[in-house]
Amino acid sequence: MNKKIIFDIGANNGQNLEYYLCKADTVIAVEPNKNCIKKIKDKFHQKIADKSLYVEECAISKKKKLGNFYINKSKSVLSQIDKPKENNNKFTKIKIKHKTIKELINKYQKKIKFKKIYLIKIDIEHHDYIILDQLFNNKILPTYLSAEIQNPQALIQILKSPYKFFSIIDGINKNTTIKIKSKNSDKKVKKIISEIHSAGPFGDELRQWYNKEQILAYFLNNGLGWIDICCTNEKKQIHKNIFYDQNVHRQGFRYHIRKLIPSFINMLMLKFIKIKNKL
Repeated sequence: MNKKIIFDIGANNGQNLEYYLCKADTVIAVEPNKNCIKKIKDKFHQKIADKSLYVEECAISKKKKLGNFYINKSKSVLSQIDKPKENNNKFTKIKIKHKTIKELINKYQKKIKFKKIYLIKIDIEHHDYIILDQLFNNKILPTYLSAEIQNPQALIQILKSPYKFFSIIDGINKNTTIKIKSKNSDKKVKKIISEIHSAGPFGDELRQWYNKEQILAYFLNNGLGWIDICCTNEKKQIHKNIFYDQNVHRQGFRYHIRKLIPSFINMLMLKFIKIKNKL
């Protein structure tokens, strides 16, 4: 039986870990903020002891190196790899190990011997696209992939990917309840509290799935922001259609899409122009 493995990239204070530990055999929590690492280790010390949870104190970036990381003093979720452009006094600079996603996965492939990754969740403050690029270039396709879409590069990577089914999760700004079936043979339903700043549910707990044309229309209508996309190639029933709304951008579809970056236009114009034809 294949073990279910979850990589939580950007685990922060461990908001997703109780949920992930109910869904998987092993969870690898990756977090460069030493203050968050301490909270995770204190809260989940028993899971770490029984080796169902591993904690990696590192940043994921393009190269293996020792690099900078900037801890936000008041809001840990705003900590980042890049040097802050302003309000430097709100951050503490530390040195931390940087690893590539492939290096990290290879390490745990050797350690716990899994066939396929069940979920990779990514939330690294505007740099999700870096990990997405590494995953797709190395043909690493977990059963489920969750990423935050705060910039066009991340959306481009998702739309270029081999994934066919997508669910949209708006930012979790309050504690919500997720009902999941137990991993045990009794299959009892368990209630998990999804904390603020968590990535929310994935997989069987999601009910509304869309195709690429629909999620493109969604972001044209709503813009980017604190929004996560869950991707999979597991067969899902497509939800009701989403169409591009010209009233959102009065200049029209063509004008709006030209405002996006050139690579976005080249990749999408011909493939998704049929969205306009449905109006």
